[in-house]
Amino acid sequence: MHPDAKGVILVSPTVYGITSDTKTLADICHAHHIPLIVDEAWGPHFAFHPDLPATAMSCGADLSMGSIHKTMAGLGQVSIINMQGDLIQPDRFKLCLKLFESTSPSSLILASADAARRQMALEGKALLDKALALSSWVRTELSSVEGIHILDKSYLGTPGAKALDTTKIVLDISGLGVSGYEASDWIEERYKVNFELVNERHLMALLTIADTSQTVEKLVAAVKAMATWAHDREKPTDIMLPKLDELYAKCVTSPTKAFFGETEDIPFEQAAGRIAA
Repeated sequence: MHPDAKGVILVSPTVYGITSDTKTLADICHAHHIPLIVDEAWGPHFAFHPDLPATAMSCGADLSMGSIHKTMAGLGQVSIINMQGDLIQPDRFKLCLKLFESTSPSSLILASADAARRQMALEGKALLDKALALSSWVRTELSSVEGIHILDKSYLGTPGAKALDTTKIVLDISGLGVSGYEASDWIEERYKVNFELVNERHLMALLTIADTSQTVEKLVAAVKAMATWAHDREKPTDIMLPKLDELYAKCVTSPTKAFFGETEDIPFEQAAGRIAA
């Protein structure tokens, strides 16, 4: 631990549903008398079902933030902050928070947060029972599709991977010879199914407490049809993307200087070698 460290900030779970070994990290932080702050945006529903990963608070984190609008039934922008222990002073924290929060919070958003909290407190276990069962069915149905690999618990135990939120179905479709963007566009156009996350090689479907057998059956049908299309189509030329360790960009000026400095509009053809402001 760096001697000047004042705290540790951790993102867990990731957008893919993988959680870190938060308890061990919390123990290390506390041994050095500094707080562990967890961005738990994708994990506020963990508290309501034993088959989901442990919450940051139950693992000993000092502060966590969760986005209720992501995996529960809150309106957009509804989030929650949890705090425990004595490494963060509540009064000091509230003072700092007031520097950023609105002096006119939305009553609608606050009411939505309370309604979502009440719903999960009373019905969360049953609602998540259904979501987890639907996720299990989808995983079984798609596990035999050639060219698709589903992120599952066999990945756990690798560095940084303690547990998995199985309501997130991450499909590695690189074996189909089609990009995630192409596959997503194809599915959306024909089946009107949207994915929570799309990148070069992945599609991620997020199953929530609002999903039903009808919605997951449509998802499975769409993915299977897309896989057939990908296998049958004429394969395009592979796009050779650089590896992450090959990417390097030199910072030639600060964002502040770029924003406030003199700029000019030029044609795209003349942009090579210029600094984008």
